[in-house]
Amino acid sequence: MGIDEQRQTGRTTRMLNAAAESAREGRRVFVIAADYDHASYLRNRAVDLDSGLGSIVVIPQNESFDWDSFRPLGMRDGDGVFVDHLAVEQRYRHALRALHRFDQQ
Repeated sequence: MGIDEQRQTGRTTRMLNAAAESAREGRRVFVIAADYDHASYLRNRAVDLDSGLGSIVVIPQNESFDWDSFRPLGMRDGDGVFVDHLAVEQRYRHALRALHRFDQQ
């Protein structure tokens, strides 16, 4: 299944719910967004889910996130990382296009 077939299926909501659950379990959580506007959008959604815990940190992918180690700057052992699909799709758009180029319809 290609990227477009996954649009509007609730992936971001499920990811944010998992991040909020991890925060409720006492972990500090990083959510990686595609860019600053997307980070603002996710931050607003996370505030509703986080119930004021303040342990969900939303950052754009280009700010202090190392894709090779999959760790943001300042991450400690036990912290959680949740990457929104839009960040992955933007970062690896050419590779994903090549990956799905010959998918069966």
